[in-house]
Amino acid sequence: MTNQELARKFDIHPQQISTWKREFINGAEDVFTKGKKKSIKSEQEQREDKLLKMIGQQKVEIDFLKYALC
Repeated sequence: MTNQELARKFDIHPQQISTWKREFINGAEDVFTKGKKKSIKSEQEQREDKLLKMIGQQKVEIDFLKYALC
């Protein structure tokens, strides 16, 4: 499927798929390495990760409630 098709299917922006793909490709070696060493993230990166996780959780909850009301 193309990024556009995936974006429509999962109701996300196509750029998000490109970002996730780029991040995976850049870190793919670490995904398949046993005993992966944790990288030290800056305070800003940790805060950003926390906020993105919160946004994702809220998106799931909103979608669930939308479908529950239909």
